[in-house]
Amino acid sequence: MATSFRTFLKSGHAPTLFASLLYFTYCCGVWVTNGAMAPFIKESLQLSPAQVGVMLSVPIFAGAIITEQVFKVNGIGAALIGAIHANDLPMVQTLTFIFAVLIVLFNLIADILYGVLDPRIRYD
Repeated sequence: MATSFRTFLKSGHAPTLFASLLYFTYCCGVWVTNGAMAPFIKESLQLSPAQVGVMLSVPIFAGAIITEQVFKVNGIGAALIGAIHANDLPMVQTLTFIFAVLIVLFNLIADILYGVLDPRIRYD
């Protein structure tokens, strides 16, 4: 097993594997850091309100899916997981589109609030 994994890495798939690891750790890390660590991360990274909006919107929906699965609550996340297990492609596409629209709306609201809160920002 170790030899085949070493061959996999040597064949040029290490960046792909590393990108997957970064994406996974980013998703988990953003979800965790929105709790107690959020004020410190915001100050240390000097995030703009738009970036904070992304930091807040994505984990809310990911957390909803996880929470619905853990506590067996019927909701949009449970419907998405059920549609994936049932290979119901139109339902998966619809629910994914709904999640994407909601995330875009949250980011739009964050951008509008950025313009309201910071008088230096003007939208023409």
